[in-house]
Amino acid sequence: MDRSRFELRKFVAPEFIIGEKARLLAGRYAKNLGARHAMVVTGPHVEKAGWVEGVVKSLGEEGIGHTVFDGVSPNPRDSEVMNGAKIFAEDGCDSIVVVGGGSPIDCAKGIGIVFSNNRHILTFEGVDNIPIPPPPLICIPTTAGTGADVSQFAIISDTGRKVKIAIISKKIVPDIALVDPEPLLTLSKELTAHTGMDALTHSVEAYVSNASSPVTDMYALESIQIVNTYLPRAVEELKKLEWRYQTMLGSLFAGLAFSNASLGAVHAMAHSLGDSPIFRMASVMPSCSSMSWSSTTPPAPAGTRPSAGRSASRPRAWTMKRGEPGSWEPLPPCGRASVSRYGSPISG
Repeated sequence: MDRSRFELRKFVAPEFIIGEKARLLAGRYAKNLGARHAMVVTGPHVEKAGWVEGVVKSLGEEGIGHTVFDGVSPNPRDSEVMNGAKIFAEDGCDSIVVVGGGSPIDCAKGIGIVFSNNRHILTFEGVDNIPIPPPPLICIPTTAGTGADVSQFAIISDTGRKVKIAIISKKIVPDIALVDPEPLLTLSKELTAHTGMDALTHSVEAYVSNASSPVTDMYALESIQIVNTYLPRAVEELKKLEWRYQTMLGSLFAGLAFSNASLGAVHAMAHSLGDSPIFRMASVMPSCSSMSWSSTTPPAPAGTRPSAGRSASRPRAWTMKRGEPGSWEPLPPCGRASVSRYGSPISG
């Protein structure tokens, strides 16, 4: 009998609503949380696509003022968090509504942490280092990949050390996630595929984690099934809401799984590359996922052969060339990365 299956495990998750036009409930839930003036954190591309407008309107309908903060880069920087917290205080904000992918959501979490605790964001690195809970946080994800809208993680770029730091605490689990598939309709084919691979990797890493549990396994396996079935369809039919709903559901389940089971080597490698000005986190995830196949013999399907000329003297990672079934080429090196465990399964 595997006694490890009976070990104590903790599972944290926010309230969430999933479905078409869920984002337009932002005003109602902000009012329920006692908001009077919300900071709307977003990115310039999301705002340009028009997904902030309806959210702001819903706040106004409930008599809630707002300040829009869109100074967020991919891989949010410590300086952006500090600037957002300064504006939050100056404008008398008391809550945060974030509309965007993982970068705006992580930045919003950081802004709330800094405002409540009056310290630099980098001092909160690690597990359970947030003394005072942040203001109410409502998340409206606009990609189906990061799971940040339901997680207890925030990843911030330390521009001084040129590394990414992880802040982990149940105090930054959002109060509510409004999971709406409609904003996915303006994603490009590439971003759809990249963020979908991020969700798939979250689920696989959560499933093989030594902090997993029967509960996280349930979400991880269901997410793998959903993403495997519907991501290719979403990539081919970008405007079909049904496929977008399913990929959002897969991302939601993946977020619930990894937030409670943690991640591993693939994300460690992707973080190393994802902070580069050349790459985005989601775009390097497929390549770094393939690194898990690293061996002297690539995992070629039956009836195919690896490309000639490779050295058998050391492990290589291989991937199939686009448009050439059966033809394999070595991946570019992902560099060295260390993997660390963030606390015990029941810390905090």
